[in-house]
Amino acid sequence: MEVINNRKCILWGKQRHIYEFLYMFDYLDYYGYITEDGNSQYEIPLNLLMASDREVLGSREYLIIICDIEMDEYIAVIQNYNLVEGTDYIQFETCFGLLDPFNEKVLNNRKIAIWGTGETEKNLQQACIENGYSISADLYIDSNLSKSGTQYSGCLVKTINEIKELKRYFIIVASIYYYNIREELNKLGFIEGKDYLPFSCFMSKPSAMLKDLVRAKELTDFYCNRPYKMLSYAWFGAYPCCSTWVKYPIGNPAADSPQECWNSVVAKLYRLSVDTSTYCFCKKDACGLMGNHIHGQENATYCQVPEEITLGLDYTCNLNCTSCRDKIQVASGEQLKVRERFADEIIQTGWLEKAKRLELSSTGEALFSKIDRKILFSNDRCKRESIVLLSNGLLLNEKNLDALVHHFKRIHLNISIDAATEKTYNRIRRGGDWNFLQENLNRVCTMRINHEIEYVEIRMVVQKNNYKEMIDFIKMGKRYHVDQVVFTKLRNWDMYTTEDYLEQAMLNTDGELQAELKHMLQMDIFQDKIVQIAEFKPFLVREKVCSRS
Repeated sequence: MEVINNRKCILWGKQRHIYEFLYMFDYLDYYGYITEDGNSQYEIPLNLLMASDREVLGSREYLIIICDIEMDEYIAVIQNYNLVEGTDYIQFETCFGLLDPFNEKVLNNRKIAIWGTGETEKNLQQACIENGYSISADLYIDSNLSKSGTQYSGCLVKTINEIKELKRYFIIVASIYYYNIREELNKLGFIEGKDYLPFSCFMSKPSAMLKDLVRAKELTDFYCNRPYKMLSYAWFGAYPCCSTWVKYPIGNPAADSPQECWNSVVAKLYRLSVDTSTYCFCKKDACGLMGNHIHGQENATYCQVPEEITLGLDYTCNLNCTSCRDKIQVASGEQLKVRERFADEIIQTGWLEKAKRLELSSTGEALFSKIDRKILFSNDRCKRESIVLLSNGLLLNEKNLDALVHHFKRIHLNISIDAATEKTYNRIRRGGDWNFLQENLNRVCTMRINHEIEYVEIRMVVQKNNYKEMIDFIKMGKRYHVDQVVFTKLRNWDMYTTEDYLEQAMLNTDGELQAELKHMLQMDIFQDKIVQIAEFKPFLVREKVCSRS
């Protein structure tokens, strides 16, 4: 925006909105701020202008930015000074578009070419629809020579070398091979951010997010500072929490470095939602923490290095569970190389050694993945004393457990099982071996009792096929001396139609638990100290989180 260039700004409005604007636009030049609400919750590191200073409003030396949703009371004062909107003063929402990497200014009347005609391009189109981007491709680019001259989504496909007057196009790269494509575009004289952007920039719309945030109500009885300390870094995106609990990624390893994800505008918006107690980008009905109504608050401060890192760099798994995938999936070839680069990127930061907590794998089976095994067992990959390992338990054999004990002083095991009987296990955990699993659990139990393993939990994704075994699952946990028995909701990873998902997840069309599951969860045994049903608490106590305007 030309109006803010080389201008000192005065922020005028409600203290919360002044704080929000300053947090997101800390790079502007400020003279001070004016407020009358006296909300001491928000500290503003600017000069507070007193009543005697307010003649500066009429000086026209400064740009007045009104930080409020309603303008009427400010307009009444502005009229006394004959200020001109757009020249002497603007409303703060006028600046929100500056947060978006893609806009009409960057497009600069150029046509749009999308590089990529695969799954990532489909994800891009879906994200554009969800986030309100108006993008219409004039041309598609693909490195595959066999696709040249074909049609994709009604447009011609060409290789980059076949395009005349290439500079007439603004290029959106929709490919997991972004790093290679970026190198090629840079050699052609294109500039990232000016002439091309990665698909990850369209997975959210910062201007719309901030608009939602400034209108959101504050939650009074909940506090969570995960966006300040946690990074979930998975092959499909980076998030400031569990990817199923929040709405938007903060980046994508295929296009953004770990540092770029951690310091992105979207990551900053999540942290602002913590400061304002709005949590407006959290899926409140999905969050496993919000049901606990956490009280109290500590100072949330930005960390250069995430304190908690969850890695899900490889989808490789030795099972094909009914709720997750329809076949055994093993990354190989170019897919494996790309994910190995994801791993190299975050290893090179040194974060895996510095983080207080490292967890893997959130998207497959770590002990079956070449990438995860290198992180776990190669001293040149990651040197640390503790590890949190998510596993289906089938590879927790003597050899692997001995290797874990050799490399880590403190081991936390989260074992996903989903059943308390062999019949149900075989139905859900396709490719598994119940008897072999029991042998491994016995071995883990002995090591837990001997303090060779610090913590063990077993998990069940609750669904129609297993909910009647929940009580027996708790008893199994006690038999194996686990520290916690965790029950989580069924997610739809594109494995079900909407109707089938509601049936399997035991939800009605209003999103509430079916009576038989609700009755089950209200039994006394689920109050046992080792039982965790946090994801179901919002369904059992149908109380909304208290809010205030």
